[in-house]
Amino acid sequence: MASSEFQAQLAWWLEAHMSLASDLVRLQQLRDGLSRKGRKTERIRLLAVRVERVRDALYGLYWRSSDVHRMLLAGGGRSFERDVQHGYDWCSRTIARLRSIALEVCDGTSPDWGALARELDDAAEFWLQRVERLVVPARFDGRGSPAPR
Repeated sequence: MASSEFQAQLAWWLEAHMSLASDLVRLQQLRDGLSRKGRKTERIRLLAVRVERVRDALYGLYWRSSDVHRMLLAGGGRSFERDVQHGYDWCSRTIARLRSIALEVCDGTSPDWGALARELDDAAEFWLQRVERLVVPARFDGRGSPAPR
């Protein structure tokens, strides 16, 4: 993988992270606006924390870019790139879902908060474990194979 291609991927990664950060701020602004109208939206904030944890774990990989670059050069890149993109996609879809739920709460409907929390807990744990597995192969011995731990 050429250095310019890797730089383009890092630029995409930073853009994905900033887009999620922006989406989370907009979700908070929506929640704050609804709260001023007496709507109970604290649960939305608590659910958004799960997305923030996954986003932060993915961004932690970005800061290990030299390890990631070595791994991509060694040919381990396709599944890594796909997993990172899918992780960001999950975060984006979940934020959109939480925005929709916040608007439904504004209209007076209420989801099954317990079921929603369990679902998001399970999904966030899945993504956190997947990100952890992405970190492990990023330790290389210089010959393209994982370094022993």
